Amino acid sequence: MNRSNALLGLVAVSLALSGCSLASSALREPVVAHALAAHDMSNCEVGSIPPVDESFTPADQRLTGAIERPLLSFSTPISRSQAKEAGFVTSMPDSLGDVPLQLLLTMEPGVLEAVYSKGQVGDSDTASDIVAAGGAILSESPRTSKATLADRAIDALGKDAALIPVGATSLAYNHGDPVTEGVRPYLVFWSDSSFDYAWTADADLNVLVRGAASMVCNG
Repeated sequence: MNRSNALLGLVAVSLALSGCSLASSALREPVVAHALAAHDMSNCEVGSIPPVDESFTPADQRLTGAIERPLLSFSTPISRSQAKEAGFVTSMPDSLGDVPLQLLLTMEPGVLEAVYSKGQVGDSDTASDIVAAGGAILSESPRTSKATLADRAIDALGKDAALIPVGATSLAYNHGDPVTEGVRPYLVFWSDSSFDYAWTADADLNVLVRGAASMVCNG
């Protein structure tokens, strides 16, 4: 059985978040894409991706998890400039492959989520809905441990996770259990001096690693 759900309890990122304030309809506007400075990766080499244990629990055999609420029912959409003013790292890429960044959502306590989706995020959409539709969720939460989230992933998941060297640090990744039939997301974990990060997407792992590496190297 894959154990990634146990690790997700370490960071407010999983596909079932509990939370707080209601979003204002007036604020539910897509994040306006802006021209990011070209990310200089010349001094931040990304290492090879080692294999992990690919065993998993089929979606129809999983125990019922927490009931998800729609993302917009307990979060507040904000702009990238507002997120930066609030102290968050906002160097996340404007897209993952062909999937654009649609929303930045703030959640308590001090959690920022970047929602990547090919379409507008609907009022009833949960995180699982976003991932199942080919989108992605990037969570940024305050770091509370001396150990990085990547190291904690290895401790919690064992052979189900592996480290990927990026510059002077490492990412960890895991191939999670299917959230629905045919949808099996990757999870990528890392930390900087202030925040823990976790990316969840049923996407090309190389795209997720490069996106995470761009934040590590240019955050």
